[in-house]
Amino acid sequence: MIVTLRLEHFRNLTKADVELGSGLNLIHGLNGSGKTSLLEAIYLLGNGKSFRTSRLETLVTQGQRSSNVFGTIKEPHALSGVGFQRMNGATTFKLRGQKIGKRSELAQVFPTVAITPNSHEFLEVGPQIRRKYFDWGVFHVEPSFGEAWTSYQRALKNKNALLSSGRFSALEMDSWDEVLFENGFVLESLRVNTLQRLKEHLDYFAGLLLGEFDLEFSYSKGYPHERDFREVLRASRNRDLAVGFAQYGPHKADVIVKANGIKAKDRISRGQQKLIVYIFILAQIKLIQETTNKSVTLLLDDLAAELDKSRLRELLGLLDQDFTQIFITATDPEALGIEHYSSASMFHVEHGVIHSTNWN
Repeated sequence: MIVTLRLEHFRNLTKADVELGSGLNLIHGLNGSGKTSLLEAIYLLGNGKSFRTSRLETLVTQGQRSSNVFGTIKEPHALSGVGFQRMNGATTFKLRGQKIGKRSELAQVFPTVAITPNSHEFLEVGPQIRRKYFDWGVFHVEPSFGEAWTSYQRALKNKNALLSSGRFSALEMDSWDEVLFENGFVLESLRVNTLQRLKEHLDYFAGLLLGEFDLEFSYSKGYPHERDFREVLRASRNRDLAVGFAQYGPHKADVIVKANGIKAKDRISRGQQKLIVYIFILAQIKLIQETTNKSVTLLLDDLAAELDKSRLRELLGLLDQDFTQIFITATDPEALGIEHYSSASMFHVEHGVIHSTNWN
């Protein structure tokens, strides 16, 4: 978990140096005050990227030359420093004082996941967002996933380059297809295994948060289930060449969510869709904790959006009971009723400045 956070010129946050709570942390303030930016800074240290943008230059406060974020992370046996700097168009991440080569190094030390007001897109948009959330969990419980994913993506990039050029030999394409097959087989096996292990936790949280529905989570491979992946790679080559990219494989995989036998997005409300995201993420956190003995920091932006009071109180009670470090943003903290939770730490954000506060 993150123990302290220092930042300077990060979006609309001027400067901060705060000690953070080990349980519930409530960040409150008016819209546009910088609450989400605070979550974004924490997420950045755990993932090496933002949950809001791929353009890291926008993280620097307008009119400033640089932006810095530094956190002290509590690991099982030590404290570690994690830092981000954006200066003169260059981005640097450091872990324990050393520049990192892969963002996965940050994720291993500081597992962090965010649920935002846009997380309802988990069901409404295409499979990419579902793969992202799912693969985040698989990465943390299956040590071989990261290497297989990197190798698969590298081979996919090279194959797509050949397809878009239209100039390649069968031998070249065969070689990349073999890499895709070998690593794709690993990815598929690890995903299927993880989803099976998740079932108990998915059923538990579904019963607590959406007990009125029979929820079913299943895995779609990204190519016809009845066919071998190697066979699909060969059979689809002409069609892939026509469109200029590989159309089938684990990079097109999906997690299918059904409610009472019908695709969930076609049956349930926007607020209920948001609860499905919570069910899926909380189940993964539980599996990570019991598999790796790691804590996961959970970032919840505008928790109250589209949730009625009873659902909100149920969710807060569940979070306080079963999870470790959580950050919640809110414009009206009293509406959350979080004052009933003794572990809650409070922070007020106003005009780009963060203050530690209390209920009194």
